[in-house]
Amino acid sequence: MSKPDRMSWASPYLQVNNVEQSLRFYNAAFGFDIGQTMRDDTRTIIHAEVFYKDSSIMMGAKDTKGHMGACPVSMYLYCDDVDVAYAHALKHGATSVEAPKDMFYGERRCSVKDIDGYQWYFAC
Repeated sequence: MSKPDRMSWASPYLQVNNVEQSLRFYNAAFGFDIGQTMRDDTRTIIHAEVFYKDSSIMMGAKDTKGHMGACPVSMYLYCDDVDVAYAHALKHGATSVEAPKDMFYGERRCSVKDIDGYQWYFAC
């Protein structure tokens, strides 16, 4: 899978208290268009994408289980080869959070923390 057409190569990923409320707010207050959403088994939106001109932001529900880490904002980068990007980041001092793996939604993804503790996701 390659980068989705409307997505930026680099997008901030925000952890929000309530994705549905945040979608309405970003749309009404800032004029963002609402893109793809993902729901859990209870039909609650747990992931969403919003667009403003040529920029994109992803957001997800804060997770008490720590799946997205403790940092309220992370970066999501689309790249040509997740495994190469992961190895390169580790070689230069990043620490592994999640090794490259195929995700249920069709992307291959991994995550690392940079030297300042920010979480970065690489996907293709």
